[in-house]
Amino acid sequence: MTTRILYATNSGKPAAAAGVLLRRVADPARVTVTVNVCDSVEFAYPLRSTREETKPRPQPKDVASEEVARFEQEGFKADYHLGVGVPAGQILDQIELGSYNLTAMGAGSSSWLGNLLLGSTSMRVLHASESSVLIVHRFRREQGKVQVLLATDGSPDAELAVRNLLELANPAKVEVQVVSVANQVPASAAQYDDCVPPGEVLDHLQSKAVLAVDQAAQPLIDAGFAVAVDTTSGDPVRRILELAEFVDLVVVGSRGLGPAGRLALGSVSDQVARLAPAALVCRRLSAVRPPA
Repeated sequence: MTTRILYATNSGKPAAAAGVLLRRVADPARVTVTVNVCDSVEFAYPLRSTREETKPRPQPKDVASEEVARFEQEGFKADYHLGVGVPAGQILDQIELGSYNLTAMGAGSSSWLGNLLLGSTSMRVLHASESSVLIVHRFRREQGKVQVLLATDGSPDAELAVRNLLELANPAKVEVQVVSVANQVPASAAQYDDCVPPGEVLDHLQSKAVLAVDQAAQPLIDAGFAVAVDTTSGDPVRRILELAEFVDLVVVGSRGLGPAGRLALGSVSDQVARLAPAALVCRRLSAVRPPA
């Protein structure tokens, strides 16, 4: 199976970092890349340097051609698409038309407050895309294997995250840490069996965490990835973000609640995408129509 990637860029720093991360992680033998540049109003404004000097902004076709060349130099099959209009809408239309398995893009804001707001292009795409989304705030590793944190709870969504990583990544390029967090304060009774006595709930959840990491790690090990496993307890978002400070990319499943559900519930994947250096939020590929 070939993984079809839509790489959306506006030549900004987070978008450029997304391209670098893709090239450092992905397996050229199993993925194809389409560089998508939306000719929006931002391309009409010049770039401003730290000394308040201005210079012409690279135009969409130039940006796309340069990125395609970078991917081709690394052995990837790549092409480009130039769109027009509002970036979020144009990207979502292209995802649907091209039946892309994954969309990669830079984060819309580098500020803490901006990452919490929902108006950025990256957040709009994350909430509305039917397939997986990679959002990159920063990527700074210049050499060595990319460090990936895969968070699992043993759910079907977490199993999808493992499958997405297997379909995307080259084992020679990455090292994977698989972690499961036993939530000390379960959000609902559905998170543990009714037959578990209240005093044994935490032990039960910790046992489930051990099982979850083992189940997620084995397919990766079988595929040749270097894998470490860990379990911990506490609030899942807090613990994942604490671990994310030491890695380059966090991979999580999405609950698939739809835009309204994700906005209302503030899912783990949503918060990780806002605050981790880079996050791959995985959604079911069956939701994407096969190419015509």
